[in-house]
Amino acid sequence: MIVNYLKQPFPGIENEYELEPDKVKVDLGSGFNKLPGYIKIDYHPHKGNINIICDLEKDPLPFNDNFVDVLRATHILEHISNLKHLMQECYRVLKPESLMHIVVPCYPAPLAFQDPTHVRYFTDETIEKYFCKRSETNTKWYVLPYLENTNFELVSSWVYGDKVSNLVSDVIVKAIK
Repeated sequence: MIVNYLKQPFPGIENEYELEPDKVKVDLGSGFNKLPGYIKIDYHPHKGNINIICDLEKDPLPFNDNFVDVLRATHILEHISNLKHLMQECYRVLKPESLMHIVVPCYPAPLAFQDPTHVRYFTDETIEKYFCKRSETNTKWYVLPYLENTNFELVSSWVYGDKVSNLVSDVIVKAIK
């Protein structure tokens, strides 16, 4: 897997689904984000226009199995202690072949370490190594079974930022079911 380095954000999947109102789109840890057409989930009700209040550390996501078309987790996974639970829940609610867009601060950016609410750190390969299954085309070393009963496939991985202090990892994975 070649990681692509950019100075500007990768366009992600939001634009692809923007004009498809029939898709179930969920933004985890939405905070003050205002993505049209997304169901916004956050732990803090005071953070803006939240549709569902949910503790992502322990609560199940409030959707049936195989219900969600797109999951977005932008600058939230670094705040989650019980990441295994959340990622298994994401896999459960995603429809087969559906996408999850993940953006996290990336080592060695000081941003990843300066925020006292960050409980974990990511590199440009963390998502692929720990959340995606090893396959013929995906031969990186993995610590398995970190996520039991899941099968995410890496779609794309980008690192972007204007300097080392602002690097973020932008990853898209697909739920293989």
